[in-house]
Parts: sequence; C-alpha cells; structure tokens
Amino acid sequence: MEARRVVKLGQSSLVVSLPKRWADRVGLKAGDIVLVISEGENLRLRPVRRREELEIKVRGKEAALVSYVVPCAYVLGYERAVFEAGVPLDDLRKAVERLPGAVMNFREEGGVEVKIAVDLDKLSVKELLRKNSSLSSQIALLLSRALEGSAEQEELESLKSQSYSLRSLGKRFLYAKLSEGKRSISFFAITLISLGWLVDSIMLELAEHAMREGVRNRNLAETAMRISELPLLASSLPPSLRKSLELMEKATSIEGELRGERDPIAARLLDVVKVFKIMGASAVCVSMAEGGGD
Repeated sequence: MEARRVVKLGQSSLVVSLPKRWADRVGLKAGDIVLVISEGENLRLRPVRRREELEIKVRGKEAALVSYVVPCAYVLGYERAVFEAGVPLDDLRKAVERLPGAVMNFREEGGVEVKIAVDLDKLSVKELLRKNSSLSSQIALLLSRALEGSAEQEELESLKSQSYSLRSLGKRFLYAKLSEGKRSISFFAITLISLGWLVDSIMLELAEHAMREGVRNRNLAETAMRISELPLLASSLPPSLRKSLELMEKATSIEGELRGERDPIAARLLDVVKVFKIMGASAVCVSMAEGGGD
C-alpha cells in the first residue's frame, strides 16, 4: 500500500498516477484503456484486454474448424478475424451470415477477413430478455401449427436462424459485460436467458421432427399454444412476484395435462414446462428477497 497525491487537471478532472510496478505487472502502457469500477468508497482498476484482431490460419478443407472458430471469435468480442487463402469459403460464408454485424471480405494480399461491428451499448439485459421471450413465444406457436400440419418450412428455417443469431449476440453481450465486471448482470438474469435458449432449442427440434415425420396431435398442438404464454411471464426483470406465481400456476396446470399423454413429443414438452417452472421458482425467490415485487 502506498499514498499518492491527487492532482487537478483542467477545470473539473482529478488525476492520480498509477504505480509503475503494478502497470508493468499487468502489461499496462501509455494509451491503454482501464476500467474504473466503483465499489462504495473504493475504486477498482482493471486493464481492458482488447481483442481487435484474431489471426487464424486455416488450410485445406478444415470446414469444421471454420464452423467453430468464427462463432467463438464472435462471442469472445473479436472485431476482426483473418484467414489464409484456401479456407473453405462456403463454410465460412455460412458461418458469417448467421452472425449479426459480421461481414466477410476478400483481402488484396490474399485470404479472407471477417469484420465484426456490433454496438453492444444499444442492447441491455432487459432488452435481451424481451427479444428472447418474444422469439420463444413465436417458436411455441410454430410448434403448435406443426402439430396441426399447417406450419411452413420457410418459417421454421427463419426462426432457427433468428434463434441462432440472437443467441450469438446475447453471448457476445454477456461475455463483454461480465468481462467488464458489470454488476448489473445478475446471476438470475443469466439463468433466465440461458434457460430460454434451452427451451427454444427443444421446441425448434420438436417442430422440425413433427414436420419431417408428419406427426399430428391436436391435444399437443393446444398445449404448445398454451406454452407460448409462458415466456412473457418469465421475462420480468426485476422479477414480478405476481407474474412469477402466475407462471408457476400455468406451468403446473400444463404439466398435469402432459402426464397423461403417451406421444414421445409430450415427454419433451414436459421437459420444456419443467424448465419454465424452474424459472418461475427462481423468480419467486429473487422477488421475495428483493422486497416482493408487484
């Protein structure tokens, strides 16, 4: 521990120098950026590790590598990825097209670069939850139509693409905020968002199966219609005690109906409803801990 004098800079700014030993240890140099995190009367400094460029060398037909590397670079916050000549372009193009804000360009010196431009300041946890819940409801309604035989393949592919894109954007957002030490990103919010992605994946899989195999079940179609109401009740942040209890009540009712069904799809829908019950139970606890909500 050491004392350092605060110096006035300009009309309103106050400046304090950083210990050289600490700066050397964390690799901080002039021009770098640090995060200043307020913790009551204390301030905590954290160097920002910029990931503006990611050099990737992919040769031959390593399509699987491209399919994994590009999404991972996206989630981890990279703004630029460079690939050597010979990268499987069709696989790279497919990977890039599914990621919001990602563009593929050919380089004059050879190879391909992927630029990623996403303004995360325009996204918030509440907005991400709202988008997720809206999409979940649409997917449940698609599943309902699939079980009635009236769903279109084009709509299924569109919702699969939207789900992947929103999930990728959400992961990039959460990773960035957590890396910055944002205390506004609560464990409860991350749980809601992650479980929402899980139920979307299950329902899309069920819709695709029903359409491919020609499964028809009017009772399950009506159940999927009822499930479409649950995401909106699960998306309150801060959690609402009233909506959380309503979510638990509706989910429990649907759960009872599904237990009498013998169709294999009913078992998977039962898993979906159980996930919503987990969301509801968590929301009830958090709401009570924070003062009860409305």
